[in-house]
Amino acid sequence: MRLNKQFLLAAVITGVLAAPGFAVDVKTDDVLAVVNGENISQPEFNTEWSGFLAQAKTAMKPELMTPQWEKAQKTALLNQMVEQRLLGAVAKKKGLVAAKKDIAAALRKVKGNFNPPEGFQKELAKENLTEKQFSDRIANQLRISALTNSIIKERVKVPADDQVRKLFDSVKERMAQPDKAADAGDAKQAEITELARYFRTNTAERVKIQYILFKADDKSTSEEQAAAAKKAGEVKEKLDKGANFADTAAQYSDDKVTGAKGGEAGFIVRGQMVKDFEDAIFALPVGVVSGLIKTKLGYQIVRVMEKTAAADLRYAGAREYLVNYLVRVAAREELTRYVQDLKKSAVIDVRADFAKS
Repeated sequence: MRLNKQFLLAAVITGVLAAPGFAVDVKTDDVLAVVNGENISQPEFNTEWSGFLAQAKTAMKPELMTPQWEKAQKTALLNQMVEQRLLGAVAKKKGLVAAKKDIAAALRKVKGNFNPPEGFQKELAKENLTEKQFSDRIANQLRISALTNSIIKERVKVPADDQVRKLFDSVKERMAQPDKAADAGDAKQAEITELARYFRTNTAERVKIQYILFKADDKSTSEEQAAAAKKAGEVKEKLDKGANFADTAAQYSDDKVTGAKGGEAGFIVRGQMVKDFEDAIFALPVGVVSGLIKTKLGYQIVRVMEKTAAADLRYAGAREYLVNYLVRVAAREELTRYVQDLKKSAVIDVRADFAKS
């Protein structure tokens, strides 16, 4: 996935730019909220929002990003920034300190995503930040992480085995009914449905593949279709004569993302692709290169790297994942309660109303 550079500054370290203690002088009209006397400014919010939006565009269909969706997401983001202010103040009061090596590692991670490296400094300048200010904000967010970890450690216990087994039984039951949808508004059943989908995917028959794509979709002319088929045939001949598949994919594939990885596309799970395509690749032995396979994208040549047979889900294999899931749920609930308690004793003035904007 290609990451927007502004997103890296705004959100690689969760909440970095929403951290407290770095207020700047802003006009009253630019203040969206005040938390215990500290401003959350429009420029701060804009940086967070642009980062969030860049990420959302890589994962969502444009038609789903309606004005109503945008208003709801902006409201949620501002609320998150308020909560970060509250948590940051507590972390500071408790005297929590981030280790220099952790700050340096986080900063290297952000810098490493910029090519050329000068892009990092240019983005800082665009956001009117110095590297020291950005490092300080990373340090503050690491303090918040230390705080939340201590809250979880104090309040969240490892679930009892009977609780884990009860969840396992519910998931197994839902896996046996793959077409059954959760009742609207039933969050617990919706989560069980997601767990069932996860385990169904991870226990299904699968193959790991490499492929080379010769693009010729429905919009292609007959001449373009013929040219793609001809090129695919020529490349197949090279492979039949012993050409390295990964090198060939890098050179000829029209899918530049997988091509750069030698054509590797990860695992394909039985039941997730078009049946004709699935039947063709699942029938291939490991290491064997297919003939030309016509799909809606064009012509593909596939090589199977690895095969995994379908397996029955057993408690012993699922227990660790379910324990971690229950701990995550409990942690989320405890942190929500903790933040709500902080809000009760805080002075918060939210001035922006995105629902009406």
